[in-house]
Order: sequence, then C-alpha cells, then structure tokens
Amino acid sequence: MLIEGSLIGESYARNFAKAAAKRGIRVVAVEHIAQTAQDVGAAIARVRDAQAGALVHCGFGFGVVFVNPALRELDWDPPRVMGTAFENAWINPVMWQAIVGWTGLDQYDEGNRLGQAFLDRFAARYGRRPEYCVPVVNRDIATVLLHAFADAHPLSPRGVKEALERVKMIPAASGAPGTRINFGKWMRRGWMGAGYLVARRLDPDGESAHLVARFGQD
Repeated sequence: MLIEGSLIGESYARNFAKAAAKRGIRVVAVEHIAQTAQDVGAAIARVRDAQAGALVHCGFGFGVVFVNPALRELDWDPPRVMGTAFENAWINPVMWQAIVGWTGLDQYDEGNRLGQAFLDRFAARYGRRPEYCVPVVNRDIATVLLHAFADAHPLSPRGVKEALERVKMIPAASGAPGTRINFGKWMRRGWMGAGYLVARRLDPDGESAHLVARFGQD
C-alpha cells in the first residue's frame, strides 16, 4: 500500500486493510508518501523488494505523479489500483500520464443510457463529446439544484435545504445503469446504488479509458 499523508489516505488504508483481510489478500508492505508530487523511488523499491503482487494507492492522487517513472526505472510493471483519485486523470496531461495503466474508481459508464443521451445533446450543440466523469457528474448536480430551486418555498436557504430533502430517486447520468440520486431526509447521500462507482483503467495508448467492472452485479 502507498498511503498519502492525509486524513483520507489513512481512512482509505484502514478500510482497504479490513477488506483485504476478509478476502485473504496479504499486505506485504506499507509506504507512506506525500500527498503532493515528491520523489517516491525509494518507497517503490521497498515495495518491490517485499515481492508485492500489486500496488494499491490510498489518498487524493497527487502523490502518484512520480510512481510510474519510478516503476519504469525499476523495470517493474505490477497491477496498480486506486480509488476515486482516478478521476484526477482528467485534470491535466501530467496527471493523465501519472495514472496511465492504473485501475481506479470512476463515475463514467458508457452503458448508462441517460448519460449517453446527455452527451449526444452536448455533442450536437458544441461539436465535441467529452466522454469522462466530469460532464455527467456536473449534469447530475445541476439537475438536483434545479429541482431544489424550483420546489423551494420560500426561496431561502432553509427553503432550498428542505426542497433538497424532497429530491428522491432521480435517475443519474453518471454511474452504472440504474444509479439514482437521493437527498431524502435522514439520508442526503446523493448517488445511490451498488454501481454508482465503476472500475475503469486508463489505457497505455494515452487516449482513452475502458470499463473493467461494475459492482453489485453477479
């Protein structure tokens, strides 16, 4: 495990360790790395020397910038997995290259027909088709806000908050087919469903990502 020095890095690591123990996966090395782009060559070498079968990253994702170069320097190409830090790939070319070859959690699924219909309309209007998480996630957020603003009585902070609690089970454009958005009272968790996150891998061609798995399906 590569654990970024942050609250979320430690939280991800604790939960991954619990899940690994249940599934008989042995953690043979733990290395703490910075949550910004720093030299990680020595840490990666120690993980390789421990004969790890894969790399698991826990954190925001900016700490992996020099992991791929370190792997090339060591001539080591293990499977590598991360959480939603995977979505950082779309920020800029530096992060894209840092995450090439990694499998991570994402909210874009080309099998979601609502999301694809949204991208169809986007492409018809703007002449491009951004097939990644940010457009469909932002579409979902905008949809929730529009429902809340339209249903707020009065149109005040409290009115909007109470209207948000009436937003229940709206079909989502992001996530696997069947994902819903629910901000009902006492829940307020947003995206719901076993497949609201999917696993994708950033392809070595540097041009695309492909679906690896949907969760909650036999």
